[in-house]
Amino acid sequence: KGSLKIAFQLSTFSGAGQSAARQAKAGKSFTGLHGIQLKRQKMKTYRISSIPVVLTMMCFVLASGVNAKEQVNVLTEQEREAGWILLFDGQSSKGWRGVNKSAFPERGWQVEAGSIQCTGDKGGSIITTETYGNFELVWEWKLVRPGANSGVKYFVNERPGDTGGYGFGIEYQLLDSPAKNKTSLGSAYDLYATASDPQPRALGQWNHSRIVSQDGKVEHWLNGAKILAYDRFSDEFKQRVAQSKFKNTRQFGLHK
Repeated sequence: KGSLKIAFQLSTFSGAGQSAARQAKAGKSFTGLHGIQLKRQKMKTYRISSIPVVLTMMCFVLASGVNAKEQVNVLTEQEREAGWILLFDGQSSKGWRGVNKSAFPERGWQVEAGSIQCTGDKGGSIITTETYGNFELVWEWKLVRPGANSGVKYFVNERPGDTGGYGFGIEYQLLDSPAKNKTSLGSAYDLYATASDPQPRALGQWNHSRIVSQDGKVEHWLNGAKILAYDRFSDEFKQRVAQSKFKNTRQFGLHK
């Protein structure tokens, strides 16, 4: 199909998850944050193209709230001039819907205290309604419980006719674990381990993450350090997909 969705997915498995998605820089499809709190997500557009981008969030457990004094998501004048786009207005579910659905879930998610919060009521994942071209995505997040497991997926495909809340996409893994492998913090889940050791902050403290995708070249950043770079159009990427759990997923991560 001639379109791609950027899905940013917030999921919570063993921890609490919430999103105060802030901005994004035009790109593909994001999906996945499990067991975390997320705020200040922004996406900046390199260019708007024929590639649709969607942002998706998945939910599995109760989310804890943020301080009521947290400022509603806003862009500075400098950010607007630089092309940053807010993915969440801090007040409503505008711009979001359920994965494989046309409307925002009636349960499982709530907007409160300047954030989108996962309530753990099995509402499935949520995804942005808008699509973009190449992108730079920046967000702040924190894990709030030991063993919390989450992630942000991009270049996500929804499945026609599927009534479930899941989409396939490359995942920036968010995980409370000291391990370093293809499923640990900052990895491209089940595809690439990080090239350097991620330096997350302690549980309960905010981290800053960034994904940059430009014409197939992808970078993962954590707290100001680049921890992974790969080319999703390379033969190596295709070989890694063929050896992963996504080997039977058509065109996984290869949208143009």
